[in-house]
Amino acid sequence: MKSFEEIDRLAINQITNQISAKLDDPEIGQAIGRPSTIPPDPMVKIFALSGLNNDSNAQIMSLLAAMACVTNGLSHPRSLFVGDELSVLLSKPGFAEMVGTIWATGRKDGISGLLILQDVNAIAACSAASKIFQNTSIEMVGKTTAAAASAYVKYCEYDPDIIRTNATEAFYPDASEYFTKWLLKVGDRYWSPLRYYPGAMILAAVANSEDEKAARQRFINQYPQSQVGVLKGTRDFAAAYIKVLRGGVSIKEIGK
Repeated sequence: MKSFEEIDRLAINQITNQISAKLDDPEIGQAIGRPSTIPPDPMVKIFALSGLNNDSNAQIMSLLAAMACVTNGLSHPRSLFVGDELSVLLSKPGFAEMVGTIWATGRKDGISGLLILQDVNAIAACSAASKIFQNTSIEMVGKTTAAAASAYVKYCEYDPDIIRTNATEAFYPDASEYFTKWLLKVGDRYWSPLRYYPGAMILAAVANSEDEKAARQRFINQYPQSQVGVLKGTRDFAAAYIKVLRGGVSIKEIGK
């Protein structure tokens, strides 16, 4: 039988090798091995976890991002943690537990939480499901599918007659009037359908089809390449984009 000293030596050697491998990793080595260049006290921090081809690297960076958000949140009397499209990351135990802790105990520290995702099954399957479900007080659901509606009934105890309307044509967004329909649930009370009318600039900023992105870039290219130029180009695109949504012109024609 190996001695405890030998077991410790092997464990330390394994840990050292794994740390060295991550520090030399071209994807994340510089991010975790050098002092952060992120300002320590901004009002808003945004972490975009893209371009990571390794599950281990994605988990490490997501944990670091979540920890940075919590640290920043504790520096203010009130803060908001927002997670967008976390379906894959919630399958990672370490990340899921951190999110669950924010939901379970964050309020006493002034930290509120908001999850934006399309797959409620991802929450149900994660290790912190009970913490998240039990401490979520307000829910909004837009246009969904029949399968997703069944998941809301199963995991979130939605009234089936109400949530299933979200999976019908009655909940399609109205492009000509540029509004979307939503179901709001607070406790056991429901409000549906609610209309959301986003501002033209918001619509222009989040338009993400290939044709929409190309059209937006055509407008931006008409101005100097600066933050002000981007805003002016997006403003002009917004005015033209509304006409596209109302059926007056093709998206491929504007900005030329």
